Amino acid sequence: MSIWTPSGEHEITKEPLEEDGQATTEVEDLSPEEQAAQQKKMQKEFEQTKKQIAEAPVEQIISTHVIGLYELAVIHLQQEVPNLEAAKIAIDAMAGLLDGVEGQIGEPEEPMKKLLSDLQMAFVKLNQQEDEG
Repeated sequence: MSIWTPSGEHEITKEPLEEDGQATTEVEDLSPEEQAAQQKKMQKEFEQTKKQIAEAPVEQIISTHVIGLYELAVIHLQQEVPNLEAAKIAIDAMAGLLDGVEGQIGEPEEPMKKLLSDLQMAFVKLNQQEDEG
């Protein structure tokens, strides 16, 4: 089976592909030695990721989470039928996080508070439209 894309026709394989284009292998298909090597590789990658996170400024990590909550709320508000309940949870989480670190995350704080305010206003507007409709 194949699929056409603007860059040409591509064969579809039944096995998912890794980033390098190679078919993935189920862990159960690996020998015990290969499983141990895979586990060691994954542990090393995990330790490297933890090190990178520990070296990043905590303010940057928190800001990333705030933006993630913002994006989550926007996704729910932009649905054909907005999911106001889910959006409210994301908005409340964003507000709680920003309140909890007020004055501690530096320069990004004010723009993120503005995003929160805009998001809250959009939520209220959509909620009112739902009530009227």
